[in-house]
Amino acid sequence: THFDFHSINNTLLKQDILGYTALDLLLELEKQTGESIDNIDFNDPKIYELLKSGETDGTQEFENEFTVNLLQTLSPQSFNDLVKISCFAHGTNVWKDNAEHLIVDGVCTLPDAVASRDDIMTYLTEQGMDKAAAYAIMDATRKGMWTSSRLSDENKKYYKDKMREVGVPNWYIDSLAKIRYVFPKAHSISYVMNAVRLAWFKVYYPEQFNVAVNKIFDRLK
Repeated sequence: THFDFHSINNTLLKQDILGYTALDLLLELEKQTGESIDNIDFNDPKIYELLKSGETDGTQEFENEFTVNLLQTLSPQSFNDLVKISCFAHGTNVWKDNAEHLIVDGVCTLPDAVASRDDIMTYLTEQGMDKAAAYAIMDATRKGMWTSSRLSDENKKYYKDKMREVGVPNWYIDSLAKIRYVFPKAHSISYVMNAVRLAWFKVYYPEQFNVAVNKIFDRLK
């Protein structure tokens, strides 16, 4: 719609119906090539060369301009790097005006930056914070409560103090305070697994890949 979703959030029942053709593409590619997606090596260097080149049409998760820019800026070296990039793309104020400056300016590295809900919970508990407090901070962050009046100044101060008690650096606390929405890691892992599989077929079976893409999208017309 052209409406501000937040203004009608409590008025309408919203049902998301997402178009997702990656599984259709993979099934078609298995039929055409005789290869099983179960045998694809997610650490194949040629996959990462393709993704970093920007020639990502057809990989779905990494084919839009925003994710291509992320791939070329961050030069991912591992599957986990790709998951981080996917989470950046699905979050709000997670990359833009946030992690982008921290990473480019050398304040933190890609593995250390906040990208997913799981990053927050895992990092805070590893620092020694009790799970209940870590979850409360993660939950407030994923709902964007730091940036709204839904989280009182008293609670903001309490959460910041709890983080400082376990040695969380100021840049990390400031990063959480800017986030309006943060994505669940498992969801991105699912997307990235299929994107990597599609990229593998694009590398090793380019002709069959193009035929499969055209066939699937012709079916949708």
